[in-house]
Amino acid sequence: MSENRMFINRIENSYDAFEYFKQRFLVERKSIFRLDSNEEILTTESVQYLVDNFINNGFAGNASFIDKIRMQLIGEEKNKSKIKLDAIEILAHCVWLWRLVPSNAKIDTTISSVKEILNLDEELKSLSLEKNPFFNKKIVGIAKTGTYYNTNKPFELAFIIKFLEEYLKNDTLENQKSEIELLIDLTDKVSITTKGVLDKNSTFKEIEKSKEETKTASIFNALLFFFDPNKYEPILSNEHKEKIVKNLFDHCDNEIKEFKPEIDWKLHCIRKKYQSDIKEEPYLFYRDEIKELWEPTILPAKNVIYYGAPGTGKTHDIVNLVKRKVKSQVDNNESETKYFKIVQFHPSYSYEDFIDGIKPVKSDGNNINLELIDGEFKKMCQEAYKELICAKNEKREPKKFYFIADEINRAELSRVFGELLLCLEDDKRLRFDEDGNIQGIYIKTQNSNLWEEKNAVLKIDDELYFGVPENIYFLATMNDIDKSIDSFDLALRRRFKWVYKGCDYDAIYNHLLEKGVNDEDILKYVSDEKSNSGRCNLLAHSNPNIHLISPYLILVIGSVRNFVSIR
Repeated sequence: MSENRMFINRIENSYDAFEYFKQRFLVERKSIFRLDSNEEILTTESVQYLVDNFINNGFAGNASFIDKIRMQLIGEEKNKSKIKLDAIEILAHCVWLWRLVPSNAKIDTTISSVKEILNLDEELKSLSLEKNPFFNKKIVGIAKTGTYYNTNKPFELAFIIKFLEEYLKNDTLENQKSEIELLIDLTDKVSITTKGVLDKNSTFKEIEKSKEETKTASIFNALLFFFDPNKYEPILSNEHKEKIVKNLFDHCDNEIKEFKPEIDWKLHCIRKKYQSDIKEEPYLFYRDEIKELWEPTILPAKNVIYYGAPGTGKTHDIVNLVKRKVKSQVDNNESETKYFKIVQFHPSYSYEDFIDGIKPVKSDGNNINLELIDGEFKKMCQEAYKELICAKNEKREPKKFYFIADEINRAELSRVFGELLLCLEDDKRLRFDEDGNIQGIYIKTQNSNLWEEKNAVLKIDDELYFGVPENIYFLATMNDIDKSIDSFDLALRRRFKWVYKGCDYDAIYNHLLEKGVNDEDILKYVSDEKSNSGRCNLLAHSNPNIHLISPYLILVIGSVRNFVSIR
């Protein structure tokens, strides 16, 4: 029994899990699945078996991942020895390590993925993992992964195998390298050589000329963090690392001793700068106020309509985008809700709701009076104009306001907008020039003869006017299944930037992964959806875009069993 057996039982998070994995598997060479065994399984011969039969003997074709593994490792019953048995168990460890990374996966999914490999051998098939501390339900990964990390599974596993190969070689050297140095020498690229094609009917065909394919392995960044969390970030995406460095490194003091990779040293310098203002936490760069600095949510225009099929996340994404923008600009004592408004448009929504109108108001004596009431958009224009004046006086950039019209096409828009269309255009917006003079279009409206000063957006020479300030963004969503863009009149269409919102397959993947659905089932589902051949696309005959509503079926599924039956 391992000396650390007592402490292994205390595993409660991914950091503990990796530390004990490193000791038990890498240092002691023993299995984390058989904690009562002192047998060494991590051997040069068994790792070489995986290199020869998995990395250098890759299979293409539409067979499942596990069917390909079965053919690669035991298809010809070759090496019916301890080497083969250990190789299978080592591969299961690689799968466990690969599944340790995602924070959006359930431990049941990890158990399922590991058991899938162990089931290749009768001796390993009997292992029970549910009570194993390395599968503690409290363990949560370090980063939210998308479809790339999961569809890239063979290459992620290949990278881990190559690392194990170098780790064992290094152990025989007089001047040994650290694990970080081994990773840096490997780089984040890994290759698999394809030598055959295996279809879903288990028909194998050897190809005439083998083909080597190289991909980036995200697990490289995860391992840097696991081996040295004090220097490296829990960031899997190289693109994210590059954006952070590009936007934030120039503002840092470079007094910290340089280390490799250079990009990670720069990230470390940036962390030291921003960590002094924010409580230390591993996910510093994904805090809203920090992420806005390196990946600002740039809006394509001040008037934008996001369109697409229902269920593709238009409203969800816009609201989150706006909240992130607002959070980055508000002062400590300010309310974020002051700067954005979400309004659901509907067939009865009118000019009176949007700009202003005469409405009945109950008085103190329970009498009904008719009063001029400002609409939602006009109220925001009034607040935004006040902010323009403050910003001018304080010589700073004005804070932004965001009006979100959800399902804008459900209302009679020509009646709702009225005179507003003229004022919405960028060059017609209210603004101050360098001399402090007001610019832009300001107009009288159909109810302006009833205004008091409180009802106006601006006052010039004792005259009251309406206008749209330059610091307002008008954002809208619409479902183009029920009503197409062509149904809008040209005057309205030309004043908006139209942005198509398609299906977010990462969102589908993550949702199902969090529900405990097996990786392979999810990838098959997503693949079917992308090829427009899944059962969820039965309505596609009536509209070529309607297959995008299929994520809605996830709400109906309710269980893994039903999901598999729908597939």
